[in-house]
Amino acid sequence: ELKERLCNAERPLDSGLWCLDQAVSVVGSRPWVAEHLLEEAYRSLRGRDGPEGLTLELISDRVAVNNVLRSKLGRLLEPPPPELSEMEQQLEQVKAELERRETEELAYFRSNRAALCENRAAPALLYQLAEAYFGRHIGTGDATGRKGVANLLRGEQDLVQAALHGIRGTIDRPDIPEVGEILELRQQDKMHYLCLPYLAGMAEKDVHVSESISCQELHRFRTGLMFFLCGFMDDHIPEWYGELLSARPDMVADAQLQYTLAEMKRGRDHIDRLYQLAHDPGYASIAERISLPLLRAFPTRCRAGQLDSLNYLLWAAIQHADRKSLQKLIERKTALRSMNPAQMAQWIMAGLVTSSENYRCQVREFGANSDTHRRHLVDFFDEVGTYFREDLLNYLDTPAASVVVGIAGSIAGPEFLPATGRVTPARKAALLTHKLIGRTAASPAAKSGETLDSLVADASLSRWQFVLASARDSQLVVSRDSLYRHPSPERVVSTLNSDIPSSEGDLAALLMDVLDNLACGIRNGNTDDWSQYWNEDPQGRPTTPKHEDHCRDALLSDLRGELPKGVDAQPEGQYANDKRSDIRVSFRSEFSVPIEAKKNVHRDLWTAMHNQLIRQYASDPDAGGYGIYLVFWFGPQFTSPPPRDGRPDSPAELKKRLEETLTDEQSRKIAVCVIDVSG
Repeated sequence: ELKERLCNAERPLDSGLWCLDQAVSVVGSRPWVAEHLLEEAYRSLRGRDGPEGLTLELISDRVAVNNVLRSKLGRLLEPPPPELSEMEQQLEQVKAELERRETEELAYFRSNRAALCENRAAPALLYQLAEAYFGRHIGTGDATGRKGVANLLRGEQDLVQAALHGIRGTIDRPDIPEVGEILELRQQDKMHYLCLPYLAGMAEKDVHVSESISCQELHRFRTGLMFFLCGFMDDHIPEWYGELLSARPDMVADAQLQYTLAEMKRGRDHIDRLYQLAHDPGYASIAERISLPLLRAFPTRCRAGQLDSLNYLLWAAIQHADRKSLQKLIERKTALRSMNPAQMAQWIMAGLVTSSENYRCQVREFGANSDTHRRHLVDFFDEVGTYFREDLLNYLDTPAASVVVGIAGSIAGPEFLPATGRVTPARKAALLTHKLIGRTAASPAAKSGETLDSLVADASLSRWQFVLASARDSQLVVSRDSLYRHPSPERVVSTLNSDIPSSEGDLAALLMDVLDNLACGIRNGNTDDWSQYWNEDPQGRPTTPKHEDHCRDALLSDLRGELPKGVDAQPEGQYANDKRSDIRVSFRSEFSVPIEAKKNVHRDLWTAMHNQLIRQYASDPDAGGYGIYLVFWFGPQFTSPPPRDGRPDSPAELKKRLEETLTDEQSRKIAVCVIDVSG
């Protein structure tokens, strides 16, 4: 391995002697290494590198005392088998042939020195020089530019200068083909001999795009653009091309439009520079000009290999073209009945992105046909068969994202999410589903919460229930946090003086303090306040718990007497989506805190805090995510059975069990209060 790394490096003159010394030194502990080193010493003796101080007699004397090395030397001294000698002869013949060809090639270049200087060299000769200039000539190594030409011409400076003069003069030759001829050759999978020399000539001349560009320079750039697009240049991007992109995008757009239309007519699967239209910001002006014309010309029935080109053009148009014109084109294309399913999926997904209200139903119906159809839809977000650009997901509004989640999530569950392994269609669908759910959860909009609620209820997404439920909880936190308003300094001072609350959090803390005091008075006071929560027999003895509304009203009456000025408490407070909490406590019209009250006998005791208080009331903009879950404790025998474990034995245990169902984020804003009215 080290020997390969040192390829072409000159060995020290005494390297053979050093190898012999090391072989003798390590033969006892590492005999196979010693044999290798002995072989290196023997080869240096026969070659030109490292023979200093080394003779065959010296090698024989040094290895005579060791059987391993003596045996190895004997094998090295054996005459090579006939087939090896024949192979060596063939190698020598190949080397001689290469040297002969190189000599003839160099003589050919020398004989054309005058033609190069006078700009009349044969196009084929200039092509050879240009190949070396771009590092594509076999035998010149990795060098490019002038160094590549110098390597080809064995460093003969006068010849190198003549060659560079010929390359620079190519752009002014009278036999340069017209743009139409270049395209015709491209359609025959041919390239004009002057293509590479012309591009090398433009690179050598260091051409710049000026404000006052002449007609001659315009023609030169147009020819250069077409040569560049048709010239199989791989990843090489000329500097002048980058300048044209920013200074004269109209010229680049015209050339690429001609080139791409010809390629589409030829039926090619891969068309150069279409990927950049969709994914390179530097091509935005080009995409704005040509994406719609190319989409209009795109074949109605394309092959599978052409779908990537369609995808690039659609995303280029979505990002950069006129939206109304694109919508009209999509409407016209999706009305065609001769289009194959894979291509139709691309067009209707583009419709979903640009006009989701008009295409949501069509996308759902298309995906309902088969699993193959659903995969075609997911492929719209695919980038070169691997992953999708997450920023492109931002073009989906919330309802459209919900449609895509329903389609992609039905293909595969979250078990396909690991980051390693082969990228299968199922894994791509799972990744897309996961990203869209996360994106929806990160939005504070009320519509995002409603979307997640509908997805949780979607039976086809049963494998995603845990992910969706977690996302819904996260979205609630995001929504609440986005509604938080920093109180003014005056309001903070007022709160510190125990005057008025400055925010939803202050009001919630005030309420919990008041409720704790009321609970203590109900339980331990000398007026038997707990009895007002019970139905009584004629003798005044408690029999059964009162109706929940009566319990609420009794507490509300006591609560109002303890609230500071400006804070109001009302029964059945109205919240978003016409939902009503048991008690709404508000400060003026600025903010409020909902209280959801339940008797411990209620069948929804263990779910109401999440399903009603958190999801329906605390998510209201005025509540800012805060809320209080209040439970009237009538004794352990009345407690509704929990989903797991036994019934709690005390109000404190019930409070603890309810608080354990809250996440860390929820526990910051949701409080639990259990009032013991058991008597």
